[in-house]
Amino acid sequence: MLSGGQLSVLGPGGEVIHTYAAAPRQVPAAPPIAAPSSQPAVSTPPAAKAAAETSGIIASVPEVVSGGIIRRQEQYYEGVWNAAELKGRALAMAVGDLNGDGRPELAVLFKESLVVGRVEDRTFVPVDEITFDAMEKSLALDAIDVDGDGRAELYVTAVRNGTESARPSSRRLVMEKGKLRLAEKQIPWFLRSVDWPGEGRILLAQRMGGLNNDFDGPLFRVNVQQDRLVEGRSVDVPSPVSLFGFVPFVDEARGTLFAYLNRTGTLQVLNSNGEVLWQSSSDYGGSEVFFERSDSSAGMSNEPRAVFIKANLAMGPDGEILVPLNKGWKITDRFRELGPSRLTALQWDGNTLRELWHTQEQQGYMADFQVADVDHDGQLEVAMTVTFSRPGFTTEGRSGVVVYELQ
Repeated sequence: MLSGGQLSVLGPGGEVIHTYAAAPRQVPAAPPIAAPSSQPAVSTPPAAKAAAETSGIIASVPEVVSGGIIRRQEQYYEGVWNAAELKGRALAMAVGDLNGDGRPELAVLFKESLVVGRVEDRTFVPVDEITFDAMEKSLALDAIDVDGDGRAELYVTAVRNGTESARPSSRRLVMEKGKLRLAEKQIPWFLRSVDWPGEGRILLAQRMGGLNNDFDGPLFRVNVQQDRLVEGRSVDVPSPVSLFGFVPFVDEARGTLFAYLNRTGTLQVLNSNGEVLWQSSSDYGGSEVFFERSDSSAGMSNEPRAVFIKANLAMGPDGEILVPLNKGWKITDRFRELGPSRLTALQWDGNTLRELWHTQEQQGYMADFQVADVDHDGQLEVAMTVTFSRPGFTTEGRSGVVVYELQ
């Protein structure tokens, strides 16, 4: 408000926030916009603002801007670094102590190979690499110590190619004296490790069903006996939950609940009976990893259908539910070009999932993520594999491992 040669800035209740002396009227070529020296009542908490300025973890707090025009500003995040630049299109990643020396190894899965290394001085140092049968398509990767020897094993979910005869043909690998060894192959199950309430991290499996039922039967624990995987006790999950795209968590009033990505990308919270307690109004997840099966509805075209492996969900160190978000679009039923991407942390308040924070957006497709002390500095980080360019006829594509310090 201009009055008596002074310009007053009023707050929402009509109170004067700041007063400026009015300058003589003139029309400059590019008039500067004066910023008020005081803030409105709603502002970014200092701790959250400091964290956002120095790290890639961005707290979800209200942001107050001075006008309707929001200009891009360059920011430099000290807490974000690139641990690896890798040739090819990364499909999945895992972190675990593979040789029992107390230091973590980082494994990255590609279509026909697996690379294992360590992060030293914020740089990925390869240790070993193994290639796989070209007739088997790799889909997912987990690191977990199932046999209890103090060393994590690597579990690669894979499917034998051939739309008519597609079947799980998964693998178990161990590291011995710095070298990867294929300990077991042609495992007839899909595999995935999950943090299970009251038990800790366990390895689960599920069978493939008939042509119109890709994931069939109960989810069951997997054990190792005489150096072979064996089926253990089943776990209770509500319909329609299958092996991929869910994580269980505990509500004090309702018991075990399940955060679940449905087939369209809607994030839901289900109770043990399968009742939907909450669902998102926007999509989450997003995956470019799939295998092919015959389509009974294809008719004369005999075109196979794509079965996508849902994005990984996990629990954070403070009980957050970690959910990836890959933007982008589907060009065809099987071809997707996703990105940019970010990881979102959500908290259940008894009625809804509310966002706590998200990572700085990456200009690429996030294939997988892990929460672990990847560089052995005593602090947890979020590490993610990101596809920055896809393979072409004459190019290999490029992927990276991006690390965020958890503040």
